[in-house]
Amino acid sequence: MTPPEHAAPRRTARALFLALLLAGLAAAYRGALGETWARWFPAWPDKDAGLTHRIFGGDGYYSHGPLILLVSAAIAVAAVRRAEVPIRPRPRLGGAAMLAALVVHLAGYVTGSGFLSAASIVGVLAAFVVMLSGLGALRRLWFALGILLLAVPLPEAAIVRINSHLRPAAAWAGAGIAGMLGAATVRCGDKVFLESGEWVLIGDVCSGLRTILSLTAFGAIYAYVSRLPRRGRIVLFAASLPVALICNVIRVSGHVIVADRLGTQAAGAWFHGPSGLAAFALAVGALIGIERLMLRAWPQTRPSGGKAARRATQTGTHSPRLEPGNAKAH
Repeated sequence: MTPPEHAAPRRTARALFLALLLAGLAAAYRGALGETWARWFPAWPDKDAGLTHRIFGGDGYYSHGPLILLVSAAIAVAAVRRAEVPIRPRPRLGGAAMLAALVVHLAGYVTGSGFLSAASIVGVLAAFVVMLSGLGALRRLWFALGILLLAVPLPEAAIVRINSHLRPAAAWAGAGIAGMLGAATVRCGDKVFLESGEWVLIGDVCSGLRTILSLTAFGAIYAYVSRLPRRGRIVLFAASLPVALICNVIRVSGHVIVADRLGTQAAGAWFHGPSGLAAFALAVGALIGIERLMLRAWPQTRPSGGKAARRATQTGTHSPRLEPGNAKAH
C-alpha cells in the first residue's frame, strides 16, 4: 500500500504526464484533424458565408462524420451505464498499443496518407482506454470506438477510382430500367442519350457512393442496436451495400424518366436534389423492413446475460439481468 505522503505526488506526476501526452498528441494530429474537419465540412473555409452554410453547405461525401461522433459518444455512455466496468489499468499494454498507433500515424505522414493518420486516432483512443481502465473496458467500448472508423474519410484518389466504376454501372442500370418503363435511351459510358437529342450525365453525385458511405454507417449502428441474434445482425449490416446500390439505381432511373418526359432542365431543377434524400430515406426504410422480416425468421432477441446467463441456465441458477442505468445487479 502506498503511504499517504507518496500518494499525492504520484497523482500529480500522473496528471502531469497525461497532460503532456495529450498536448503532444494534439500537436502530432493537428494536420490529420484539420484535414478530416475540412472533409466533413467542405464549405468551412468560406469565411464570408454564414455559419449555417459553412456547416451544411459544400459538396462532400462525409457530412455524416460529426453524427457518428455523437452516436459513438452516446453508445459509450450507455455501455458504461449499463453495468459496472472493472477498472484494471494496463499502462504497459496501453503504452505499447499507443506506440503502434503512432507508428501508423507516422507512416501516414511519410506517405502523405491522411486516411492512415486519421484512422490511427482510433487506435490512440483504444490505447488510452486500456492504459487507464484495462481490457475489460475496451471490450465494453469496442463498438463505440470501431464505429469511428466509418467517419474517417477515404483518400480522394480512392473516391475518384470508385466513382469511375460506379458511374457507368449506375448509368447502365438506370437506363435499362427507364427503357423497360418506356423511355427511349441509349447509354454510352456514364451518359444516357434521350430520344429528344438531350443527354443525362451520371456524375459523381449520382454514382451512389454517398449513399453507400452514409448507409453503411447507419447500417452498422442499426445492426448493433437490433434485437436480431449475432448472425442476423451481420447479415443486416452486409445488406447495407446492395440496398444502397439498388436505391441509387432507382434514383438514376427516375432522373432519366423525368428527363425523357419533361426535359433535362426540369429534371435537374426539381428532381435531382430532392431525389438524393429520397433515395437515402428509401434505403433506411428498406433496412428497417429487412430487419422486421428477419425477426420473423429469427424471433429470438439478443441475449442479456452473455456467458453468465448461459452458465446459469445450464446450472439451474438465476443470474439477475443488468438493466441500463444500474451499476450492479441486486
